[in-house]
Amino acid sequence: MPFDQAAPLEVRAEAAGGGAKPWAWTIHRGATRCLVVRSRPEYRDRAEALEAGLKAARKVGARLGAEVVVRDGVLT
Repeated sequence: MPFDQAAPLEVRAEAAGGGAKPWAWTIHRGATRCLVVRSRPEYRDRAEALEAGLKAARKVGARLGAEVVVRDGVLT
């Protein structure tokens, strides 16, 4: 397995391109930042993408029994 199963899920907002909605969120896990899931670039700003990513990560985290953290933002 490419990550420690005890590692938290890490949520980030990323600039994913140009246009009117350039932001996406990603959920990674482990020291190697193994990508779990990435959204489409459909958010107008970083805060909106982080909020949506956190909501998704909480659902995934509940299924996996994993802690969720936000990087470059507030730990939750």
